[in-house]
Amino acid sequence: MDTQKANKKTKKQDVEVIAKKLHSAALGIAENEGYTAITISRAAKVGGVPLGDAIYLYPSVTHLLSGLLNSIDKQILESLNLTPLEGDEVREKLFELMMRHFDTIQATRGGFLAIINHLYKDPRNLAIFSTKLLQMLTWFLDASGATGTGLAKNLQVKALGVIYLFALNSWKHDDTEDLSKTMATLDRALCEAEKIAKFLK
Repeated sequence: MDTQKANKKTKKQDVEVIAKKLHSAALGIAENEGYTAITISRAAKVGGVPLGDAIYLYPSVTHLLSGLLNSIDKQILESLNLTPLEGDEVREKLFELMMRHFDTIQATRGGFLAIINHLYKDPRNLAIFSTKLLQMLTWFLDASGATGTGLAKNLQVKALGVIYLFALNSWKHDDTEDLSKTMATLDRALCEAEKIAKFLK
């Protein structure tokens, strides 16, 4: 029984290692060769992953993109275990969560920029990105302690999505080391949203 558990743990770790190699390779390819140069076989070669293992894990670039976005979420979630959110207000916690997101993608800025700048030309993968974004924003709201269900929750997610896109556009052009321009844009947008929310109550 213990041997079976150990084997399962090893396999899970192996999958995570393969995934990380493919994610890193895809981002590198996107940055250096462009988004359209990303293929599973190319990512496998660059990442030093056997082609069969790469295709088994990610049968298509769409699956690879989805896995990459999931890995970004995972890094933010893992950071919550090490460093809990500070502040009492929902706005403060949303600010911190979204900046953790931008700090995470900043580490592979060139590759991520190449991907998101091309997505509008790729409707299928744009739909995947949009779905993953809404999922991320939903748990951001939950983690921040925001209340709301049904239609109210949907409106909150959509409003936060608009705020995210404003901040993302700022991040794309932010040349500061500490992302101060992104932080300023995000803070202003969240403050305005908070004022509107209070006015509508």
